[in-house]
Amino acid sequence: MGVVSTVSLLVAIANILLSLFFVVKLKWGLAGVAAGTAIVTVINKTLFWPWYTASLLGVSRWKYFYKSFLFPLFNCIPFSVTAFVLKWAGLGEDFFELAAVFLISGIVEFVYMLLYGLHKTDRNKAKELQEKFFKQIFKKQRK
Repeated sequence: MGVVSTVSLLVAIANILLSLFFVVKLKWGLAGVAAGTAIVTVINKTLFWPWYTASLLGVSRWKYFYKSFLFPLFNCIPFSVTAFVLKWAGLGEDFFELAAVFLISGIVEFVYMLLYGLHKTDRNKAKELQEKFFKQIFKKQRK
């Protein structure tokens, strides 16, 4: 049996055992099944697959972990913090306020991505498209 098959079998067994523990011993019911599945899945996806993929690609595990997990996670911070602050300030109670929270958070995320989050080539292309977009808008307004 290959590495992936062995790990998949171990994940399935761990899922069953952990789910049974939560359901039978802790009396969590369906939530116990979900918790067992979630725990095993998170461990599998965050420990085994990055290690295995990095090994296949021949890159260091830390570099792969940084580029595939940490960098995308850090890129979510501006949107998340903005949405949290706006929600904390009392916005988002109805549909229109929630839409405003997402719009403002999206703008903050867009600006962050243009300044820091994208690769330099992607950043330059996005700035080029942005300039083209605004030139078209201003041409329409002048007419």
